Amino acid sequence: HLIRNIEQEFEHNMAQQIYVSEECWNVIKASKNATINNIRKTVAKEEITSADELRQSILTALIDQQPPSETGLAYIRKDVKNLW
Repeated sequence: HLIRNIEQEFEHNMAQQIYVSEECWNVIKASKNATINNIRKTVAKEEITSADELRQSILTALIDQQPPSETGLAYIRKDVKNLW
């Protein structure tokens, strides 16, 4: 359900791509795909047997690295600043 929700939210916001550069939109797509890949890799771990364990594992991993969504947001901010 989690990955489906991410995909649905992305599709819902697809019209927003007209407001950012093509390069920025590509960074946003890459951030979404990296998030989904991180979830899939975590789900594939044998020790993950519940939604709570999945959540905890993902949150623990994010302590050590910047979430892909932060990379996307930073690029959006940069792109918008260039418009002004």
